[in-house]
Amino acid sequence: MASGAFPSLYSPVEIDGKLLIDGGVANNYPIDELRKMGAEIVIGVDVQDGLKNREDIRGASDILLQISNFSMVQDMSRKIRETDIYIKPDIKGYSVISFREGSDIIKKGIEAAAPFTEEFKKMGSPEYINNPPSFREKYKGDLCISRVEINEMENFTSSYVYGKLKFTPNTTLTFDNFSTGINNMNGTQNFSSIVYSFAEEDGGDVLKLNLKEAKTQRYLKFGLHFDNLYKSAALVNVTQKKLLFKNDVISLDLGVGDQFRYNLNYYVDNGYRWSVGFQSKLNKISRNINRPITSNFIELPTLPNSLSLDLVDVTNRLYFQTFYRDQFLVAVGLEHKFNQVDIKNLIFDMPWIDKSHYLSAYGNIVFDTYDNKYFPRKGVIFNAEYKNYFHSSDYTGNFKNFSQINAELGTVRTFFDKVSVEAKAEIGATIGSESSSFLQYFFGGYGFQSVYNVKQFYGYDFLSVFDDSYVKVLFRVDYEVFNKHHLNIAANYAQIGNNIFQYSDWISKPKFNGYAIGYGYQAIIGPIEIKHSWSPDTRNHYTWFSVGFWF
Repeated sequence: MASGAFPSLYSPVEIDGKLLIDGGVANNYPIDELRKMGAEIVIGVDVQDGLKNREDIRGASDILLQISNFSMVQDMSRKIRETDIYIKPDIKGYSVISFREGSDIIKKGIEAAAPFTEEFKKMGSPEYINNPPSFREKYKGDLCISRVEINEMENFTSSYVYGKLKFTPNTTLTFDNFSTGINNMNGTQNFSSIVYSFAEEDGGDVLKLNLKEAKTQRYLKFGLHFDNLYKSAALVNVTQKKLLFKNDVISLDLGVGDQFRYNLNYYVDNGYRWSVGFQSKLNKISRNINRPITSNFIELPTLPNSLSLDLVDVTNRLYFQTFYRDQFLVAVGLEHKFNQVDIKNLIFDMPWIDKSHYLSAYGNIVFDTYDNKYFPRKGVIFNAEYKNYFHSSDYTGNFKNFSQINAELGTVRTFFDKVSVEAKAEIGATIGSESSSFLQYFFGGYGFQSVYNVKQFYGYDFLSVFDDSYVKVLFRVDYEVFNKHHLNIAANYAQIGNNIFQYSDWISKPKFNGYAIGYGYQAIIGPIEIKHSWSPDTRNHYTWFSVGFWF
């Protein structure tokens, strides 16, 4: 870790009281040191960038590399002359942070070394071998963690650490699973240094963890977002760790713009023990719904071509969650929801279509190994939730107890290192009496964060299809043309209707179809995407544009 701690990218690593960084900062081609150690033959592989011209310096990382390379370049001509076999792969366009291009860089190295094959063979002859080196292969057996020793910490408990590692003492696991746990710990940004070692004890492995807590406990972050449903917004995030207890964190997201919204989360993370959290969300939508497809929510013979919708949704959740079998996140909780709905261009006996408070109990289970939220390349996702609405302030006077079941199952795989194929299925069902108007499922549009029962669907305008149950399948093929540049095509099909699971309607030919082609770029401010979609059902075309992260 210390050897790879390049300044500005990774924090220095403390070992024996010393702060260590990447040795290449001081000497990236240490031929003199090798000669002093007694090396008779030096094979040098030069992967240094050299100095860039003004046009090639495009960011902070380029500036830091340029500063680091100044002293190195001055002495390289001498070092090259003193190298027995000097190999210079063609790695133009790659840098010290080109992690995803590792396979391509290795190929460049093979190509550059190939002309020296005969010389390598001569060096392998007996007269050149005096003290053959010993190589330690990557540990391939299982680790039997009998005990874990963790240094005393001020802000985190051992249960929290076990929850991030996803294993406890007296566990047998592979080294790859262990590495994943260490990566999880590093991803929390709660530790500036993570150093581990193993010791054998009674036939088992004792894991010794030395964790140095990060000093920063408060963060202020900013971003920008635009999509065709919520329009433009400035995003502000305030995060505070250790507010009341060890292991706790509170985070507030604000979207300030055309549609104000917030997301407040407070969470006490107890790892494998039951953790407790509170979440509060405000979501507002003001939009003209063009050509609504179904009209179950009001009993009128005809509807205008456009409905002017104003929706305010406040959802508060108190929940408890834990891990099941190290992989599944299981949660149970209580939910309070306030819905205020108005359609301005329709006249009703009451001022609002709905202005009710709802109470519900829910439980859900989540398994998610997707490696990227926006452009996944591998992984599986499974998410299922059961919710029972047992009370309402009943503004409309017709509330009856009802339940909803929601589930999704998806998988994505990558072929030829460039082409990702995703398949996903979703269902939603209302059980019992008919749900309130805007607790049904709404479909259409793309580029926004799917919240509550508002779902994306290619080929239809935002919120233009709605009813109390659905089944939907999605297929997507993504081709990464260049690094972080994506071309993709997608198709979705759905059955959407009233009580479709009561009979066999849900397995018949899909009523709703939509297709899309798009381009996406993973920018530093978040994904930038443009999608064009079309549906053979309505023969309508829609183009959507979105910028930035979602919440």
